[in-house]
Amino acid sequence: MWSNLNESFSAITDHISSLLDQQQEQSSDSNSNHRELELKISLLKNEIIRHREIAKTYKDRWLEAEKCCQKVLGHFSQH
Repeated sequence: MWSNLNESFSAITDHISSLLDQQQEQSSDSNSNHRELELKISLLKNEIIRHREIAKTYKDRWLEAEKCCQKVLGHFSQH
């Protein structure tokens, strides 16, 4: 489940980044617009990185909880 979610998330964020890069190239005519767009792109990329880290944290916690449940279930099945 997590690998599919991570792959989907990565594909979406990579697509957004490439669209933003294309937009940046197309908007390079005007300096002020270019700087403003560059800032927005930078902020969005930082947000993408932050959300990837959040997703990784949730994945790690989920896997840890799964292991805990397996240990508990294994313990009860032995009694």
